[in-house]
Amino acid sequence: MFTVLKKLAWFFRMNWKRYTLAIGLLIIVGVIDVIPPKLIGYAIDGIHMGTLTGTKLVQLLAFWGALIIVGYTLSYVWLYQLFGGAFVLERVLRSRFMRHLLRMTPTFYEKYRTGDLMARATNDLQAVSTTAGFGILTFVDSTLFMLTILCMMGFFISWELTIAAILPLPLMAVAITIYGGRIHKRFTQAQDAFGKMNDSVLETIAGVRVIRAFVQERASERQFGRMTDDVYRKSLAVAVIDALFEPTVKILVG
Repeated sequence: MFTVLKKLAWFFRMNWKRYTLAIGLLIIVGVIDVIPPKLIGYAIDGIHMGTLTGTKLVQLLAFWGALIIVGYTLSYVWLYQLFGGAFVLERVLRSRFMRHLLRMTPTFYEKYRTGDLMARATNDLQAVSTTAGFGILTFVDSTLFMLTILCMMGFFISWELTIAAILPLPLMAVAITIYGGRIHKRFTQAQDAFGKMNDSVLETIAGVRVIRAFVQERASERQFGRMTDDVYRKSLAVAVIDALFEPTVKILVG
């Protein structure tokens, strides 16, 4: 992910205001998100000690409601800025890719299959766009937001309990590293299969008269069916690894 983000540095410099605002608001929302648990703790302590009066409860609920409104508003803004930037990036890359293809010589198209180029123009660009959106979100959540939570727990609750709570993090890092390597390998295989399927479709359409002349319609259908099954299996293999991320995190944290 960091390699991709480094290669996109030119786009981040071009849209630095958008990303500065998005990351700044994301940090503020992260701070706001750790306040409600403290309010719940304050309310429970007040009930237990008998010090929570009706006036304090109303004030507590009013403050909590204000936090919800502010947090929702700021979340809307940073979501719009961050993922809006990802969509802008995809549009820019797609336009540049198209201009680049139009400048290429016939030799280039003899070397690279049309199906692979189509795969790069669709799935690959979408993956880069996702990295520019969810990648930055994950990076901020895993660093700054995590530090906010640790500081909140350490200063206001207990450093000993905080250290005990973060013990699963090394195991989580190892698991995610393993998953990341496997998903990269399987995603590459799925993209190759998708490119081959695109090539097959283009060749079939270009040679449809020959196929019909030699009565090869059924054979062509069977070949296409095998290719789509291959794409399905390899895409499913990617989804299986991707689906392991959230359960692994929840199990380790739990």
